[in-house]
Amino acid sequence: MSARPGLGGGGGAPPRAALLAAAMERHRRGALGEAAALYRRVLALDPRDFDALHMLGVVAAQRGDGDEAIALLSAAAAARPSSARARFNLGGALMAADRLREAIAAYDAAVAAEPGHAAAWTNRGTCLLRLGEATEAARSHARAVALDPGAPEPRFNLSQALLVAGRLEEAWPGYEARLRTAELAPFARHGGVARWHGGPCDGRRVLLYAEQGMGDTIHFARYAPLLARRGAHVVLEAQAPLLPLLARLEGVAELRAQDGAPPPAVDLACPLPSLPLAFATTLATIPSPGGYLSADPARVALWRQRLGPARRPRVAIPWRGSAAHRNDASRSIDLARLAPHLPAGIEYLSLQKDMRAGDAATLRAIPGARDLGASLEDFDDSAALCVLADRVACVDTSLAHLAGALGRPVDVLLPFAPDWRWLLGRRDSPWYASATLHRQDAPGDWSAALASLARDLSALARDAG
Repeated sequence: MSARPGLGGGGGAPPRAALLAAAMERHRRGALGEAAALYRRVLALDPRDFDALHMLGVVAAQRGDGDEAIALLSAAAAARPSSARARFNLGGALMAADRLREAIAAYDAAVAAEPGHAAAWTNRGTCLLRLGEATEAARSHARAVALDPGAPEPRFNLSQALLVAGRLEEAWPGYEARLRTAELAPFARHGGVARWHGGPCDGRRVLLYAEQGMGDTIHFARYAPLLARRGAHVVLEAQAPLLPLLARLEGVAELRAQDGAPPPAVDLACPLPSLPLAFATTLATIPSPGGYLSADPARVALWRQRLGPARRPRVAIPWRGSAAHRNDASRSIDLARLAPHLPAGIEYLSLQKDMRAGDAATLRAIPGARDLGASLEDFDDSAALCVLADRVACVDTSLAHLAGALGRPVDVLLPFAPDWRWLLGRRDSPWYASATLHRQDAPGDWSAALASLARDLSALARDAG
């Protein structure tokens, strides 16, 4: 087989420019292996060639080889300290490796070289927020918004930083940009119906519809009664597993499954996560923090019979959320990690539906544990068990929202960089008065949170004894 023109065979070694051009052409086509081989041929000619070091580092990052990417991009940045692009890509590789302080330093160097690099300001803010530095993160995201005011991602990222900092009234307008981001735009629906922004609604049919996960639906459903009190005929569209639970929500006149069907005949519509903006919600005006949902009495009676008499305190436990959630790796915990922190003297009701390898054996080894996950048909079963348990202890999943919305005592294990609604540095929640929050004190380190949970559960067992 003959060699490609200009890359060997017949004419001696190709010059650097030809090799580099060929490498970049392969790179653009996604032929990463061929591109990497050609970049290495350039480096054989000059080990400090900036373009080859930089682009080979990009290839390594694209192939998931973080250590090689960091080494190559660091060498490229050293070869050309003025390159904002190399510093930016180095920041991305360090960020992917959770080396957040080093990533921030790389982004600082990028914006020092190119102050108008909006993406570097954005990624810098994201790193800061993951480190719990919400105020500085907000400043960085605000800079990205100023540089690229038409882009939705910077505005949405700024809203996340403001929300977790508790600056709700500043955050809600930017939170609307979520519906134009690549991540959440697919959740937008019913755009053909006039939007309700908080104006008069006496006698009007107003459609409220779920937009994100089921935990979000439970969380924002608290606004339906407020809308009904303004005289609206509230039509609530939600995920099918939630319908029996939401049928008992005050103020809901009609309930419909979210199945992709066209909207019903309504006058106005609003996605549930946009209701805090419509009601100008602040930390002081969050509606119904004491609870707004109720369990089905018949389902409670059924589960009371199934469980039998309680001879010691009962604690409901799920320890893992949906694996499809983008933040599941940081919010969920292995049962083997949780189990040593579950004190004796308590009957543990496992509500975990999706058991993973080793979970069943670990659960059987916990004294007083009962596996109920396979018996749960819908959220009404979970609600009944929340009511029958003395407490719920869980990670940040829909069950945390369910227990809080029912007004049941709930212990929530939170990662160091939590979802915005849990705020920062608080043991309580303004959204759920019955919640106690147990936080990581360093990224990925559950030790402090688990120790805090164990103390509270030990007190529950001791007080019952």
